[in-house]
Amino acid sequence: MISAFQQYFANFETQTSTAVSVMLWIILLVLVLYVVLAVTLKGKTKIVNRVFLILGAAIVATALVLFGVLKGKENEEDGGVNPLILYPLLAFAIVIVVTAFVLAFSDKKTLRIVFAALAGAALIAVIVCLSVYYASGTPGELNYLSDSDVNTVALWISTAVLVALIIGLSFTDKKVLRFDTRSLAYAGVVLALGFALSYIRIIKMPMGGGITLVSLLPLMLYSYMFGIKKGVLVGIVYGALQAIQDPWILHPAQFLLDYPVAFAGIGLSGLLRETKLPTKVSFALGALVAAAFRLIAHFLSGAFAFGAY
Repeated sequence: MISAFQQYFANFETQTSTAVSVMLWIILLVLVLYVVLAVTLKGKTKIVNRVFLILGAAIVATALVLFGVLKGKENEEDGGVNPLILYPLLAFAIVIVVTAFVLAFSDKKTLRIVFAALAGAALIAVIVCLSVYYASGTPGELNYLSDSDVNTVALWISTAVLVALIIGLSFTDKKVLRFDTRSLAYAGVVLALGFALSYIRIIKMPMGGGITLVSLLPLMLYSYMFGIKKGVLVGIVYGALQAIQDPWILHPAQFLLDYPVAFAGIGLSGLLRETKLPTKVSFALGALVAAAFRLIAHFLSGAFAFGAY
């Protein structure tokens, strides 16, 4: 128990492990503070949600830049950070924080839409840049693979089919896709909590995978509470965080399958919420459907990209 605690919460051996330990303590503190304030200030939930919307955005932005820079330095021979990683991450981080302020304190619909669109465009730019960087040049050579070693056509077809299925199922959610302060604050908390839990691996697999401490449960609960459209979008952001945390990317389409698409699939957990099934049953079945989507995404990635090994 002590060794596990030291491994995750008091590991200062490297820059990355130090960053993980500090980030875990910050996230834990913020989560405890959120619960305490939400319980004690029931009549002022709007203020609490606004504050934690900004805090959640700041944590996500910091994690993206910090771990992106650390991972980028590990991959570069000169110890620097490739501009293809650094600048998109910095831009996305700034947009996230500014957008959080706008959504928290402005009621102007046009302004909220503009900044939400900017955040979406910045996220897409990050995903594209990450896929290009990690699937070419030095990273590809380190994996001992060339373009001919992966089934490019099958990867792109698999990606397109899963994306189409996720989008189609998202529209079974009849709610208008509109984030209020509460749902955004919860999204920040869910992303921070899931990101922290993903570092706590109960079992580590030989090829890099593992079993974490219920790291997907917060995202599943969020999807069930707020609808699968919001769940899918938060899942995409979570996938970007996972890609920066521990990337293993051989091909742009494989990157999409293993990260944005796989975790967007987890956002389908609320698929059966509006049915007449009991709450526990509908959530459990929805979670199984979501987990199946993620499994399929990783399986297709394994078959058509990692099958080269």
